[in-house]
Amino acid sequence: MSQAKFDTTCSAQMAEPLPGTAKAGKLFIALEHQLGWSHDIFDGGVWGAEITGQVEAWLSERGGALQLIRKPGRIGQQPCDGVNVYIAHCESADGSEVFLEHRMVADVEDLMTLDIRLGQSTEGATRLDHPLFLICTHGKRDRCCAIKGRPLAAAMHNLYPEVVWETSHSKGHRFAPASVLLPWNYSFGRLSAVDAKGVIEDAQRGIVHAGGCRGRGIYTPQGQAAELAARRQADAWGVDDVARVDVDGTTAVVALYDGPSDRDKVVEYEVALEKITTEGVVSSCGDAPGPKKGWAAVEVTRR
Repeated sequence: MSQAKFDTTCSAQMAEPLPGTAKAGKLFIALEHQLGWSHDIFDGGVWGAEITGQVEAWLSERGGALQLIRKPGRIGQQPCDGVNVYIAHCESADGSEVFLEHRMVADVEDLMTLDIRLGQSTEGATRLDHPLFLICTHGKRDRCCAIKGRPLAAAMHNLYPEVVWETSHSKGHRFAPASVLLPWNYSFGRLSAVDAKGVIEDAQRGIVHAGGCRGRGIYTPQGQAAELAARRQADAWGVDDVARVDVDGTTAVVALYDGPSDRDKVVEYEVALEKITTEGVVSSCGDAPGPKKGWAAVEVTRR
């Protein structure tokens, strides 16, 4: 009897837990780029080696992460005069609220003339009162992002054209369709159209959608898992409900504000964490299955 062939489509493997897998970053810059996205946007295939090196140095100097974005369909691949850039301050340096900015630039070289800094207003930019939902459709990086991401991005863009964009690799194509919610930097995976609609509508009401949430990328993987576990324990899903997350080895303390109107008092939750290994994970389509390490919350105790 022949042995059944293992499916090496990375997003077909569902055993790996989502919490603790969000893309890290506190300052996100989403730049519209209608032309082709190479396998890695920093491999020289997008802007050439010289400009790519300049972009990498510019991002490194300010601790920024860059996502390329475009509108779904053919219209998103048609060059135009001026491109959109969104700047997400996911954790303000001065402790103020997170915020999202928008302005137009001519191109990536024009972008690099801006003095973009975490927590500081950007010259010529307008602060927005709506979120940004980026859905990975980077097929050259992994085919799952094209197969699962593009239909979802098209459907959601039809409903929320100011909010939804296609984006380049956002980490975690094995969870396709993978997405990032800005300005808070929450990552999501394995979303249906119904769940994606829920993510957007909840965010517009100041709520973190629990379904498919992988964590908030301003924290370490341990912190991401702990935050979600504490939120679930307290049933506290407001975007501003978390006062702080402190991690010390396999223990985390998550402080939640005691009610939406009380910012003077916090309730602390101690979260016990453990390292886990999930077998049979396909990191990218076509790869051999193997183990993937991660973190899981095993116990949550209110202090």
